[in-house]
Amino acid sequence: MRNNELSRRGFLSAALRHSAALAASSMTFSLLTGCNGASRPSQGARAGAARESLSLLHETLDQSTGLPLLKLPKGFRYFSFGWAGETLAVDTGENAVIPSAADGMGLIRYNGERASLIRNQEIWDDRPAFANRALAYDEGAGGGAVQLDIDLKSGKLLGSRANLTGTNANCSGGVTPWGSWLSGEEQVVARGEVLVDSSGRSMSGFTKPHGFMFEASLNPISTGQRYTPLTAMGQMRHEAAAIDAQSGVVYLTEDNQPAAGFYRFTPRSAGKLGEGGTLDMLAVESTQELRRGLGIFRIDHPLSKEIQNLEKDIEQLELIWTMAKEWDENYNKWKST
Repeated sequence: MRNNELSRRGFLSAALRHSAALAASSMTFSLLTGCNGASRPSQGARAGAARESLSLLHETLDQSTGLPLLKLPKGFRYFSFGWAGETLAVDTGENAVIPSAADGMGLIRYNGERASLIRNQEIWDDRPAFANRALAYDEGAGGGAVQLDIDLKSGKLLGSRANLTGTNANCSGGVTPWGSWLSGEEQVVARGEVLVDSSGRSMSGFTKPHGFMFEASLNPISTGQRYTPLTAMGQMRHEAAAIDAQSGVVYLTEDNQPAAGFYRFTPRSAGKLGEGGTLDMLAVESTQELRRGLGIFRIDHPLSKEIQNLEKDIEQLELIWTMAKEWDENYNKWKST
């Protein structure tokens, strides 16, 4: 972390150090307004005011298009990039464009004001691969992922390219500690299976099975290797993935109502998912009550201390917002008397 960056914990610590002075000043103005018959709001009223202040959103123009796409608090800005239909800045001479149905994404690389993220494109039906067809896993599948390089200071898109093509219904995934993106297919297609879409059309264009996890890296064209599924991580309706940076173990979720699972993939070699490994599934021990009796891969899983700390942080921030709002209100009343 650079010296001029402030972590969440550091921000909270600094805010709390100054909250005492803010509280004292707030009490002073409460006494001043009390002379005019005003009373200090109750704790419940202050909490309500804090929630109200957090919900004060204002129509904010997109710095790329000038359109009012979002409502944000005052002082925030945003810019859009990587719209569906835009030409990929880096392709293989195919005049490829960015597909529709943008979904899960992750920040892969960050260098100063320049960042690179990889974003899934959740195309479910059979259609030609949108780019890099020579490397596509299945030339009859239109999903995949694109890499977007952006300049955070200027709000400009520096470049875009396909990182994964020929896949199907790429929904979510996760960033790896070694700087790649795991992209999961959310639709299972068995070898030779013909699915039917919502309109009754037979989707016979798929040439390979689907329902796998893929690993998308930065600038994959340079390797010249065809995109390959990580079959050892299972064929299912893949959703999110999270990796333990120390062990390299991958935790996987599934979007398959009503019988979805939670999985653990232990690779043979940490950081080398393509070399295979062991896939385990969460089991419920001697009960059907999912809130109790869970044996998560035979590991005792206590309540996360990080979540507990986060809840305390939120309470402290809410108090700071309340005092800040009370300061403004009382100061304005004092000025008007």
